[in-house]
Amino acid sequence: MQCLSCKREINSRNVPCPYCGARQDIETLTTEELKEEPKQEINPQNLMTSPPKEEQTPVENWFQEKNRKEQEQIYLKEYIGENYESFEQGGLSFCCFFFGIVYVLYRKQYLFMIIQFLLYFILLLVVTFNYNAISTSTENIIGVLIIYLAIHSAPVLFFKKFYYTDSLRKVRKILSENKEKSDMEIRNLCREKGGTSLVGPILIIILFVFVLPTISSFIKANRTTKVSLNGLIFESNSYLELPENINTSSYSVLKQGECSFQIRTETTNNANWMNSLKKDIAGHYTLKTINNNEWINFQDDYKDYYVSQNGRNVYMLEYEIINNNKECEKAKEIIIDSLDFE
Repeated sequence: MQCLSCKREINSRNVPCPYCGARQDIETLTTEELKEEPKQEINPQNLMTSPPKEEQTPVENWFQEKNRKEQEQIYLKEYIGENYESFEQGGLSFCCFFFGIVYVLYRKQYLFMIIQFLLYFILLLVVTFNYNAISTSTENIIGVLIIYLAIHSAPVLFFKKFYYTDSLRKVRKILSENKEKSDMEIRNLCREKGGTSLVGPILIIILFVFVLPTISSFIKANRTTKVSLNGLIFESNSYLELPENINTSSYSVLKQGECSFQIRTETTNNANWMNSLKKDIAGHYTLKTINNNEWINFQDDYKDYYVSQNGRNVYMLEYEIINNNKECEKAKEIIIDSLDFE
């Protein structure tokens, strides 16, 4: 029908006119006009283009903008889906507090998840590579907890606002890229690209359960600690859990069913003690130069021995690996390659 004031084509049920603002006297319409008036769907093209190319009054612009925003909200509800009102109102997101990035993925906010995951991963790396310094200091432990709470709490405070704003931006993008599509097609696109998905949460749970522990174990296995024993220094990874300073003349570690490691030191007045040992085990040893120092290496009953002398101090390392345990092999390799004297 035509507006009673400006004579433009309008929906008979739009009161007032979206162009001039004039109210329509619905009682003046005949029964035939009401019956013949077709049900009008939202036209997505009207959201991105100005209907008439004639000069518009401020009242007309106000009604046109109001109509556009109302129609955007209709599509935004389709995009967000359940709990639309909660996101519109904003506030704290308790789902983010209890479920973290799993809930963020459930809402298909992949960029938000990546940023948060990277922050968690950086914190994990810092803690892993500085574990000894952090674990022995109460201040450092508190600092790490504060950083973790900050990373975990940020989505609780800002996620609803971020999600609502980002969803509106994406709805407008859908409208601008699909001007020729019908109202129902636009609604379907909004539901498809928005809403929720269980694929992301399932993948992230798999990542946390299987992938991250593997990465953490790898990092932990390759993190080394410098160990000192009466003038002898070497490096050890976390597998053997050796202290930084060994204050006794003998120290041993037993991994039941995996390996055993023992290191001991003795004092001798015989400057040629190494030569005497070579004579005693002649033909059963090999000489190895490790960091410019000479070490005697020999095997006996599945055990591997490394012996050297530095002044009056004699050092012996005894290593046994059971069932070709790879972690034992790695730990042994780190120790032997780093053997040196202070």
